[in-house]
Amino acid sequence: METYRNEKYGFQVKYPETWTVGSSRGTPPEIIYFRGPYSTVRGVIGRALNVTVQRNMNPRKLSIEEWVAQQLRAVDTKKIEARGCSTVAGQPACFFENTNKSGKERFVYTLLHETECTVI
Repeated sequence: METYRNEKYGFQVKYPETWTVGSSRGTPPEIIYFRGPYSTVRGVIGRALNVTVQRNMNPRKLSIEEWVAQQLRAVDTKKIEARGCSTVAGQPACFFENTNKSGKERFVYTLLHETECTVI
């Protein structure tokens, strides 16, 4: 396993050594891309993980449960197949899942420093 460390936001992610890591440049949000090996059989990237850090998305300092509930008011919840709350690396987190033409997706939300929202 390899470890990606982000000193700016104070978090780290462990990932398989066969994966590659890249990040966005320019304007926010900051996105860190983790990609599994390319499959020559299927012609697609296997597994992938994106970590998106959006600054000042929670100025009211809501709990993650309250913040996600507020965000979900603006989307078509009929397309959400599963949702819930748990912890990620000891931090409260909430998730939802849906399936689209790319396959099953899971979005996990947690907060950094009370005001930055991280989407995993």
